[in-house]
Amino acid sequence: MAMRANPAGYSGTPLAQKLGLKEGGTLALVDAPPALVAAIAPLPAAARVGTKLPKGAPLVLLTCPTRAALEKRLADVAARLHPDGALWIAWPKKS
Repeated sequence: MAMRANPAGYSGTPLAQKLGLKEGGTLALVDAPPALVAAIAPLPAAARVGTKLPKGAPLVLLTCPTRAALEKRLADVAARLHPDGALWIAWPKKS
């Protein structure tokens, strides 16, 4: 039996690209588990990923294990997002 290059449902596109992280861009990870930080690689040239949420953040990935966590963090994260920024929200599968 032949093995597939990518499991079903996965395109092989790097996560950084899916999120819209561009060359020289910055991605703020909020409440991200260490495994997610590692999964962002490979990064575009001169791109940065950090776990601090600066005011005016252009691209944010907020990880929320529960709806309560989302409700608690969303207003603060949205207030720090750049007006033209992008906010991604991640949660556990089947939650």
